[in-house]
Amino acid sequence: FFFFARGELFRMLEDEELSLSRRLQNGVFSMDFQSSRDQAILSKCGITARERSTELLSILSTISDRDELNDPGSTRHRAFDWLDNIDEAIICPSTDRARQRYRVALLYFTLGGSEWKNCGEDSRRCVVSEDDKDIF
Repeated sequence: FFFFARGELFRMLEDEELSLSRRLQNGVFSMDFQSSRDQAILSKCGITARERSTELLSILSTISDRDELNDPGSTRHRAFDWLDNIDEAIICPSTDRARQRYRVALLYFTLGGSEWKNCGEDSRRCVVSEDDKDIF
């Protein structure tokens, strides 16, 4: 199960990272996206998006250093930002699943997941580059 879920989450992370990157490059990051996300968070978690962000930061600070979570240049921040602002699953902060998804996102960003050339459930290994260097 873990390997299937990991592959699915890695693909989802990569797709969402690409999608966000394209929207930002094209200046298409709309308020509609944020507004509908805010509504979904309120509906699903019963708290505002800002309250969710604060709770996520507090909970994830038990896993990672808070300064690194707040540092836009760190992989921990990228994983937190993905979970907080991009992940379509919109996980409520107080669940174990939030911690799990953060850890897998952290693994993805730490290992340069967006640079992987071949990684999926059909693949026996994840390849980083054309010269066939394995990640794992």
